Amino acid sequence: AGTISPDVKVTATTASGNDRVAGRGDGSLIGLKFTGIAVFAPRRMLPHLRVLRVDKLSFGTTEGSKGGVAVAMRVHRSTIAFVSCHLASKKVDARLQQYRDICKSLGSRLGNSFFHLNEQFHHIVWMGDLNDRCADISGEDALRLIESPTDLHRRLLNEHDELVRHRVESAIFDGFEEPPLAPDFFPT
Repeated sequence: AGTISPDVKVTATTASGNDRVAGRGDGSLIGLKFTGIAVFAPRRMLPHLRVLRVDKLSFGTTEGSKGGVAVAMRVHRSTIAFVSCHLASKKVDARLQQYRDICKSLGSRLGNSFFHLNEQFHHIVWMGDLNDRCADISGEDALRLIESPTDLHRRLLNEHDELVRHRVESAIFDGFEEPPLAPDFFPT
């Protein structure tokens, strides 16, 4: 068992079930899987932090836990939206549409109904299982790049990652920045 630092206040609040998308699927026969979100903040920040809204978008009962969950917050004078999602696997067109649906639906629910999510917050942090793959490369060639003694695995991601391609071709995640890859970040 661990201890909690004295500057951490543990406060649990509920979001009326809007903090998760739950369902079966992808081999989940006995228990439910879910895509969810939780926010943690140090005690010293609590007077400067206000949760504005929490909401979710499920992609339907046949999609199980796939969907998006988001929380909009005010921190000092800035607004921040945190989005956690689980998008379709092996269905590129569905995945792109799901991203657009999250932006439209959760944007109108978390803020102003006339704007998409990407248009109305100072900062957006997007995370989750986007289910993008390395495409147009054989498994053997991908493994050769990953096992290379140099950082050729970066070439694999830059040239074959579906997310990189979709950002250029479909304008998804337009305006988002991804941190530089660590030298030891390898595709799964």
